[in-house]
Amino acid sequence: MNELQKRYDVLWTIVFFALMLVAGQYQAFTLIEDQTLGFRHILRWQVADADMTAFRRDSIMMVNTDEEFYEEYGGFPLRRADYGVLARNLSELGASVVAID
Repeated sequence: MNELQKRYDVLWTIVFFALMLVAGQYQAFTLIEDQTLGFRHILRWQVADADMTAFRRDSIMMVNTDEEFYEEYGGFPLRRADYGVLARNLSELGASVVAID
């Protein structure tokens, strides 16, 4: 036990870890992250290689659902099973990522 008490680095690590658990639980860093997010994007765009940070716009396809779609479908919202069919069909058409919002 005396040897552990002499190891202040272990004690500080345990204390810091415990504080970070509490801060994470109460989302103490959310405000800092929100405030610095725009700055981080600007910094990345200015410093990093443009080919590595830019989206390949020719390979992105967005599928939008409008009022006409929902009238033909029969109402809003789509059922979960239909979201699954939509994701499976897009995947079979070659989509490597499907995001539904």
